[in-house]
Amino acid sequence: MNELNTPRMSTVANGLIDVVQELGTVDYAYAVAKHEVSVTQYVEFLNKTARLGDPKNLYSTTGELNVTNGHIGRAGNGITSNPYVDSAKPGREGLPANYLTWEDAARFINWMANGQRSIGTESGVYNMTEESPSRSAEAQVFLPSPDEWHKVAYYTPQTEAEGGPSLTPFYWRFPQQVDTPPTQAIIAPVTWEITNPVAHIANWGQDYLASLTPYCNVDSGGAGTQSYFGVMHMGGNVVEWTEGQNSTATPLNRDIRGGD
Repeated sequence: MNELNTPRMSTVANGLIDVVQELGTVDYAYAVAKHEVSVTQYVEFLNKTARLGDPKNLYSTTGELNVTNGHIGRAGNGITSNPYVDSAKPGREGLPANYLTWEDAARFINWMANGQRSIGTESGVYNMTEESPSRSAEAQVFLPSPDEWHKVAYYTPQTEAEGGPSLTPFYWRFPQQVDTPPTQAIIAPVTWEITNPVAHIANWGQDYLASLTPYCNVDSGGAGTQSYFGVMHMGGNVVEWTEGQNSTATPLNRDIRGGD
């Protein structure tokens, strides 16, 4: 991110977050992954950290049992002679990893920061022994704060006269760089690709009961799904965890952003 002195944008109270927040200003450079974490990436994480007993419950049995929406299967008994082996369900390697708790995501971040070894899920960026872990000061890999997520999703340096947003200066209403609802994606079965890639498109509003899977591959849809900074699917496919804690129901709950 190379736009440092950005203004703030007021959010709309909704659901469990019933307070209006002023988000977007970030006065330092940072980077955000272009794609959501894929099934392939999370499977690699599981097979390096959860083969014996899976004591941190990094694998979701709920996801395994959900034929339509769960993407990862497990074999083995989790013992030395027969360890767990996790794999993507056929054809779903490129779909977004789902059924993940905030703690799963934080441990994935620790693993990334610790060199993707078989150990290193409990510290590094987040101290998982704490009741409410916070980012370490020296962290180089981390979950985004609400400000960081909001800026990369909605911000643009363009004024309205330059083709930028008309409703709120410098902030689009939707991450696909548009103030009106984006086009709904059509997902091909088996390949999970978006078949109608156009400008300003998002994977939203899918029928979870009628569709074999409502998700699409994390790199499907191209430039039409991207924010100004080039990050894909911030307003569709799966919702995403942040470091925020603005739930008025349970203060320790973490905020999700985006759409699905």
